Amino acid sequence: MFADYTNRVLQDYEQKRTANRLPINLSAPTPARLRDECLIVCRERWQRRDEKTLRDFFDQAGDQAAYLRLIRNCDIDRFRPLSNFLKKQTISTDDKNILLLAWLTGFEPFESERNYDGNSPEDNTEETTAPAESTGQKPEAITGDGIIKNDETKIVATSQPPPMKPKRYFKAIIIPVVLAVLAGVFLYLHLKVQRSPAVMGTVINNREACMYWTGDHYRQISCSQKVYGAQVIALDTEQLVHFKKITRPDTITAADINRIAYIRLNGNIEFYTRMGNHPVYPERNLRPLSEHIYEKHILPLKH
Repeated sequence: MFADYTNRVLQDYEQKRTANRLPINLSAPTPARLRDECLIVCRERWQRRDEKTLRDFFDQAGDQAAYLRLIRNCDIDRFRPLSNFLKKQTISTDDKNILLLAWLTGFEPFESERNYDGNSPEDNTEETTAPAESTGQKPEAITGDGIIKNDETKIVATSQPPPMKPKRYFKAIIIPVVLAVLAGVFLYLHLKVQRSPAVMGTVINNREACMYWTGDHYRQISCSQKVYGAQVIALDTEQLVHFKKITRPDTITAADINRIAYIRLNGNIEFYTRMGNHPVYPERNLRPLSEHIYEKHILPLKH
């Protein structure tokens, strides 16, 4: 039954993404963006019934305020399995990730007693025949070819309705076709983006699939190139375009709280445009900008 629910959730997700009805955090779901979207959904449309989904995913119980704090401080690697699954990098994922996706997209919560295969129980009716009236005539019999005969060889033609195909047969055909079409559309759009001539002024193609950190942003290069003092890593278009170091902290505003990231490093504090790992020390995680850090380290720069 949960497998049917999973199919319904994924169909709803793909249809909304194809129709451009999803926020950017879900249409291009990196681990950091999934965490950001959790913060937004928890803050804007929290309901008491959401507690089970969040408890299963985060392994902790709490109210809305507790979950907001938990999500802000959560390691983005917790969202990586769902991100990989939505990007078609894995073929399956844990049930708790499907429940979280349903919560993020506004799909109805899972109910164990409900049937999600898309079919309603068919009404079963039995054919009944009226008892023969006591007219003195002998009972009539129906042959396999629709002819009514009695012992006096009286023959009467009867009409039979044409056999009807069950509804399940139609749905068993149409659902795989719809899924195949959606998968084809997703693959086409994905390849189109990967092969686009320019993204934010950066040329992206399949032959140059690596990048390195320049000090304040990533730059794309061929994987065969070497850069002195820098580590060449696999290309991540999301990081390439959007992940940058903020060299002017005085330009940060209160609206950036919980939207950009920071890290304390070697007695200094650095700010970045996205969550994730530190580009030079990948074992260190960036943290979302808090009100305390903003008031202590940013506001003094504005005076």
